[in-house]
Amino acid sequence: MTRPIPQPATDPAMLAALHQTGRTWRGVAARRVNGKIRVVETRDFAPDRQPHIEEWLSGHRVSRTICVLPASSVVCRTTALPSAAPEQLLPALRLQAETYLLGTAPPHRQAMAVLHASAGETSRAGLILAWPEKARKPELALTRPVTYAPDVACLAALVNGTRTNDPTLWVDRTDGSVALALSHPQGAVFRAASESADNDGEWRSGVSRLLAETALSVGHSDDFTEALVHGTSSWLSKVNGEGGMLFLPSMVAQAAAARVEGAPVDPSWWSRYGIATGALLATLDQLEPLTALRDDLPVATPSAVERLAAVLSSRRLATAAAVLALLVLGFGPLAFNAIRVGVLHMKAGDLDALTASLEERESKLRMYDELSRATWPMAKLIGDIANCAPIGIAFTSISLDEDGKDIQIQGEADTGSLVNDMADRLIASRVFTDVTPSYNDREQGSTKFKFTISAKVRSPYLAAKFEPEEDFGVNPLGRRIHGERWVWKPRYTPPQPPAQPENATASTGAASAPGGGTQGGAAPGGTSVAAAGGAGTSGGASRPAGTTPPAGNGTGSGDAASESGNGNRGDFGRTGPRTRTAPNIPTAAQSGSGGPRVEVPPLLTPEEIAQLSHADAQKAMLRLISVKDSPQLSEDERKTLNEQYQAVLKRMREAAPVRD
Repeated sequence: MTRPIPQPATDPAMLAALHQTGRTWRGVAARRVNGKIRVVETRDFAPDRQPHIEEWLSGHRVSRTICVLPASSVVCRTTALPSAAPEQLLPALRLQAETYLLGTAPPHRQAMAVLHASAGETSRAGLILAWPEKARKPELALTRPVTYAPDVACLAALVNGTRTNDPTLWVDRTDGSVALALSHPQGAVFRAASESADNDGEWRSGVSRLLAETALSVGHSDDFTEALVHGTSSWLSKVNGEGGMLFLPSMVAQAAAARVEGAPVDPSWWSRYGIATGALLATLDQLEPLTALRDDLPVATPSAVERLAAVLSSRRLATAAAVLALLVLGFGPLAFNAIRVGVLHMKAGDLDALTASLEERESKLRMYDELSRATWPMAKLIGDIANCAPIGIAFTSISLDEDGKDIQIQGEADTGSLVNDMADRLIASRVFTDVTPSYNDREQGSTKFKFTISAKVRSPYLAAKFEPEEDFGVNPLGRRIHGERWVWKPRYTPPQPPAQPENATASTGAASAPGGGTQGGAAPGGTSVAAAGGAGTSGGASRPAGTTPPAGNGTGSGDAASESGNGNRGDFGRTGPRTRTAPNIPTAAQSGSGGPRVEVPPLLTPEEIAQLSHADAQKAMLRLISVKDSPQLSEDERKTLNEQYQAVLKRMREAAPVRD
């Protein structure tokens, strides 16, 4: 879902003009587009609807609001300007304004602008306006800033250099306002006046008299003046006391409509909204200052930097600030360090003991760093390699090159996936890096894959973390194969049998031991030496009575001998050359001499196999490995056990934990 883009509170291109006629406010909201005004909406607000003006302005995101001042509240002067360059006209107008408006109104209530010239005119004129403080103010309650534009300035924007014989006239009987624009041979003249009368006839006579005085003052003839008054008398008769009316010549209306998009040429529309539209048109060109009158003097809001500069402009305050800065620079670091020491005392307690502990730790780190550069912990590295080897891998050689930090491991594996599994474990230990495994196909007649793994030592002293079920120090091989019933017993040398009398007949296995076994060639616990030593050894049958078995042949208790030759593990979970025979599985010597038959483990159904965990699948696979290739089994039994073995192996791979 796309989040809407937040819009600003106001649009810089949106303007609004409000004009009060009678008791009604007429508003025009428009947008400035390419030097023109595009009318967005016009609306009238009755007296009871005036509180909605603020909401209407906010709805259009208006950035500037202009309120029209009545002609009865302003002072208007039209003055001729000397022939000069365009950039010199405005300074000349300011000089004349100082003469005309001396003491009339404060600067924020004064405005002036150079009027538009018609085509072919060589003389220029300026318009000077003032809004005295005692003049009436429109009753408009808004919370936003508002600027004011006299209605005579709106007429100047509508005329815009258009010259016609008919006057442009705005009258409003409710406040007595009369604003007019009249063309003459040198340009145009603008007047703002107040005309009040008790009856319609007197009011119309007053407006006609004002029009005649204006025409005669700019040099029009008596005949022209009389025709001008006679032409406007019929229009004045339509004015009532309920609101104002605008008399706009057709040429002026057409020229104004060309600069306003969305405004009709209908005279009634221009009579209602023409003055407000003229205020908006004045913002497009040099008449814009005429729309910037203010009721109150603008209050500047200085920034923080400006306020600080004003405060520091005092010599006494500046000196005090300089002294304070020197004190902070001199004693600030001391105070900061004192606070810091206090915080350390609060958090650390005895700093001397903490310092001594850190120094001791640093000395140990230096010692360990020297040790790591001098020697490698070979026994630890071999133990890490052994713990990374899954069941089903047998090592034939491990080469460690301390100078080059290279390791090469060679051996045999039941499946190729076990080699990849070991490589993943070596990488996960973070002790080794650049691990590269490779293995060959099975040789003819062999069930093993020969493999080679090369790696580099990354952190020889790093303590590798192994899962408890994968750590041979926690979970030995015998326990993985035989479960919790397996108990580790240390190997020991059987005690020497007591000396027999000289006349006693030596026996090589006929004498019975107290536990039901045979003395001489029998190992403790009832396991024969031939069975413990592997195929091809005759055990006690070929050893004289009373002799001790060799210490390196791996004979021990029946349970301790349960670590099968599949893993080729030593006494403490590490790689070794010694092999042991699983319980109840006869060796070649036993099978050849009619030993007990192999005990086939119970077969699992496919549903039971699918429920096995990774550890349970390993145990089941090891039980199958110990018997599936026994020569005592029939072909059907071997086939069944091999199928069971493949199913358990597949389940073990599926249940293998995912390594990061």
